[in-house]
Amino acid sequence: MGLRDVIGRPFAFLFTRSQKEELIAEYVVREHHKGRALSEILEDAYVTNRLTPEQVDRLLDRPELIQAIGGDLVVAQKSGLPPPDAAPAEPAAGSASNDPPERDPPTSALPG
Repeated sequence: MGLRDVIGRPFAFLFTRSQKEELIAEYVVREHHKGRALSEILEDAYVTNRLTPEQVDRLLDRPELIQAIGGDLVVAQKSGLPPPDAAPAEPAAGSASNDPPERDPPTSALPG
């Protein structure tokens, strides 16, 4: 890095990413590919002990992380909404369902 680089780009250091953030981004992608939920990964001690909430938000803005995990999951995490692939909550035991009960076809309708 010569004098020309320093003079030509005096604020370049503001846009560099720390190695710590790089490693955590790789960890998040790796764990997500193992099948873990994004919210669960972000609550890991490995992440929470190394990044502030502001740094986590910045991490979720990384294009490579969004591409690897999926933009819809990142948006849901940042907004506090459930992820789009989350299963709907099951009704409590004993609660009535509006769906009609499933019935077996009449035996007269079966080919014989």
